[in-house]
Amino acid sequence: LKESYFIANTDAILWAKDAKLVYIKSLGTVTMQGISSGWEVVFGSKEKKKGYAVAVVKGIVASKGEVAIKSTGYELPKNWFDANEALKAISTAPQFKDVTISGMSFSYGVDSKRWVYAVAHSNGTESIPVR
Repeated sequence: LKESYFIANTDAILWAKDAKLVYIKSLGTVTMQGISSGWEVVFGSKEKKKGYAVAVVKGIVASKGEVAIKSTGYELPKNWFDANEALKAISTAPQFKDVTISGMSFSYGVDSKRWVYAVAHSNGTESIPVR
């Protein structure tokens, strides 16, 4: 997830110098190591009043383009952890035993004012806040 952000961010900054991350979501299932075949990385721009979506598949930009969104993005935490760290943090919980992960996202909670990993799995959804 984090690697896909850095790949997509290069294109986003070329699109708009004030581009900030809005969210990242998996484009498929996610392994317990935090790996997905692809990630959708969406940025917002206050200047352009639009968003920019970049699909990163197997480490390569597969598609990119402007999208209509209201968010202009948010500042990232300085030392945010990657998807594998988030999964490691919840993998020992009893409700997480023998689950299949169907998707994962990294987004900013406007109410909580913090970034959160959300992990969708066969038993429900788990959230992991990022400080």
